Amino acid sequence: MTGERVLRLLATEIRIATDDPGVAGALDYLVPGAEQDVPLRSRVAFSIRRQADGFALERDGAVCAMVLQRSDLLAELFERIHQAALEPFADAVRIHAASGSCGGRAFLAVGPKGAGKTSLALRLLFDGCRAFGDELVLLRGGQALAFPRKFYVKEGTIALIPELAELSGRLPRMRDAQESAIRAFEPGDAGLPWRIEPARPEVVLVLEPAFGRPSRVESFPRFRTVQRILSQANLPEHRKAAAIREICDVVDGCRTFRLRMGDLDDAGAAAREAIAGLASGEKVRTVSPDRVAGAQE
Repeated sequence: MTGERVLRLLATEIRIATDDPGVAGALDYLVPGAEQDVPLRSRVAFSIRRQADGFALERDGAVCAMVLQRSDLLAELFERIHQAALEPFADAVRIHAASGSCGGRAFLAVGPKGAGKTSLALRLLFDGCRAFGDELVLLRGGQALAFPRKFYVKEGTIALIPELAELSGRLPRMRDAQESAIRAFEPGDAGLPWRIEPARPEVVLVLEPAFGRPSRVESFPRFRTVQRILSQANLPEHRKAAAIREICDVVDGCRTFRLRMGDLDDAGAAAREAIAGLASGEKVRTVSPDRVAGAQE
């Protein structure tokens, strides 16, 4: 084999070996360097072999995919290693959210694709907060655990963050289906710590795009916060009702805000204010899991 890499994704150690130099060189784009405070529970080995008509991708010695193009192979490998890493967390609620902490207070920033989760997480990171991740959070036992994935940043986002723009020339790069360049960034690239550890959230920010307008943070009812989280969540089928109750319990212990994402610098300042407790969170009654469950049916 030309190259071999070993990475840790939460409770799973993943070994990747390949006989193709192009694939070996591209692994820097995929492999995160986060420290992770999670006990090891499984090991998985992937191998990539060049064939006359493409590539064979194997998991633990068995072929799991045949792919023609190298770019498609990397996308397939990315998906497979993440699936493997999520297998030990079948009981967890998966939430499409950014996560981090400011002043020791853990937060979640929830919103759909394009709402500004990556931009906000990176702005907060360069403003002195910690950014755990920008894509996926696993919720179990009241604790939120960010999935360790590099921050994949488009050129438009890089232009909004001067500190990132200074680093962009040395960050690994790939092109998406529209031929737009995507850079892979992690806090260590800026000399900042990146440690993934479980934490109970204290603040939830519900993000809404307001591009071209001023950013604004305002209190947001907990019941509506739960609804927004559920719209961005994947609940385990075998414990769906319990998972909804778990989300409600976590949100009940949080201060909840809506952040209208306009100007990024203003959004970062508003988010820091909310997380620090300087903005007033609306006091509403405890969320009822039965009411939420009924709304989901």
